[in-house]
Amino acid sequence: MKQHKLVSAVLAPLAGRLGIPCAPRFLLLLLLGPALPPAAQAQFEYTTNLGAITLTLYTGTDDDVAVPGETNGLPVTTIGNSAFYGCTTLARVTVPASVTSIGDDAFRFCSRLTNITLGTRVTNLGNGAFYGCTSLPRVTIPPSVARIGSAAFRNCARLLRITLPAGVASIGDGAFYGCAGLVAFEVDSANAIYSSAGGILFDKTRTTLIQCPGAKVGSCSIPDGVASIGKHAFSGCARLTHILIPQGVTRIGEWAFSESTSLTSATIPPGVDDIAEGLFYSCTGLTNVTLPATVTRIGLLAFRGCASLPHIALPDRVTRVGNYAFSSCTSLTRITLPDGIADIEDGTFYSCSSLASVTMGKSVMRIGEWAFYGCDSLTGVCFQRHAPQVDASAFSGADHATVYRLPGTTGWGAILGGRPTALWRLPHPVILAFPPAFGMMSNGFGFTISWATSATVVVETSANPAAPTWSAVGTNTLSMGGDPLVDGWSLFSDPDRSTDTAQFYRIRRP
Repeated sequence: MKQHKLVSAVLAPLAGRLGIPCAPRFLLLLLLGPALPPAAQAQFEYTTNLGAITLTLYTGTDDDVAVPGETNGLPVTTIGNSAFYGCTTLARVTVPASVTSIGDDAFRFCSRLTNITLGTRVTNLGNGAFYGCTSLPRVTIPPSVARIGSAAFRNCARLLRITLPAGVASIGDGAFYGCAGLVAFEVDSANAIYSSAGGILFDKTRTTLIQCPGAKVGSCSIPDGVASIGKHAFSGCARLTHILIPQGVTRIGEWAFSESTSLTSATIPPGVDDIAEGLFYSCTGLTNVTLPATVTRIGLLAFRGCASLPHIALPDRVTRVGNYAFSSCTSLTRITLPDGIADIEDGTFYSCSSLASVTMGKSVMRIGEWAFYGCDSLTGVCFQRHAPQVDASAFSGADHATVYRLPGTTGWGAILGGRPTALWRLPHPVILAFPPAFGMMSNGFGFTISWATSATVVVETSANPAAPTWSAVGTNTLSMGGDPLVDGWSLFSDPDRSTDTAQFYRIRRP
């Protein structure tokens, strides 16, 4: 491969675009190999490979550019990666029939581009090829195109309609994300991979919803038979208020509803187990979300910036909440975390300025960086287990928070993560059903009774938890004498109980 660099009138425009002075070394560049036509010499850098030319950089400032089809018998076959990147003077481009590939980011941020004519042999539109071409109202995709790359038309806000020819076999993630003016997708009926209905883009069998046009208004009812909603499928649908998801949907891709700023409520159907990364990112109008019992994971940034969401009930099976999942949910006032969550990840509740109370599950062992940063309304964080490992920044800016602990749990001091600790005074006694003081011991089956009060507690047992009668097997008296190590808890043991029989215990006030 030979590299060709062009001089003369290219220097000043190129220097201006790149933000560098025209250093004297530019004057030493030589034009090597076959030459482009004289008009092109001042506008392009290029390479040759196996008898074909790739345009690597447009250096001119014209508003109307016709890409040359050949030079000295060598065809121009590729517009290379970033070749026209950031050409803000460019308004019209004609691509010749010799070109078969438009590279990644080839016309990215050509913000004044209003018209592009693609040659009849183009088969590939690269990743981000027209990303940020915010003035482009239409693109005719030639029948030869087989691949449309990821983010190929991202943020083409004035693009009105897309017609996909029969030959398109691959569309990358988020290819039409942020096309706020897009009213409909149309797909040639002969296309073997894709289809459309009601202006929405589906796979051929209509089991996967790929993309809703960004200009969709009001409600969208997803058809029965759809099992999967693709990445970015509703991203940036800023005028969509309701999305009705049928029971058969079991997978919803990353960022699927992100930046749908008018969306007010969402009900995720049973069968979905993963609230994916960025799923409701910056859905600023969202006030209500219902999650099914099948959900086990809340992804990174899943609800970040849902500024109108006051409350969310997390299903009991959730074991993971990703970094910054609820950050900047500025209306969120309270939350209870399921017992299966062991780590509060970095930034989980970052800048939740209205958050007043948090109840931790029974498995929390770690609080990450900035987990409650800026939660200046937070007054209580309640723990049901032993003291967790806490990053020094976890409660930065949460200056009014008190950390509450259950009597009988261990590892606590007067301060945790820079915040004072205190006993959690529940309205009823509880059994601490975790080690070290739980299970079969040398003196029988035992557990810790926890209740931050001076009271007597009766322990009862039954072989059947649904039985109408229970038998008292012990009485424990708790005390509150001012010693944080012994106040509010008592050990119970049942020497008559072995591992050979199943037995249930409960505690109550006499």
